[in-house]
Amino acid sequence: ADPTGAEYLPAIMDSGTSCLVLPGDDLDGRLTNVPFDDFSRLWARDASFFVEVGGHRHEVPFSAWFLSRTNQTCVQPSPTGMQGLLIG
Repeated sequence: ADPTGAEYLPAIMDSGTSCLVLPGDDLDGRLTNVPFDDFSRLWARDASFFVEVGGHRHEVPFSAWFLSRTNQTCVQPSPTGMQGLLIG
């Protein structure tokens, strides 16, 4: 079936932002999961993860989302009311 747009989330790509902001809830039922919870449960040292933008799969390497100096991830849950994700 042709895409309707409902299967996509809005996203902001911001080169001035250094972190990734994932939905922290199910976006009023638009999602069957909570992406930030999934990330928190599944992330692993030295592992990449992937995002699909415009039908193209992009790797986000460990070195881009893990802050080695502070030993923490640079992935955050979205603030209440944000209806998408932010890729920095």
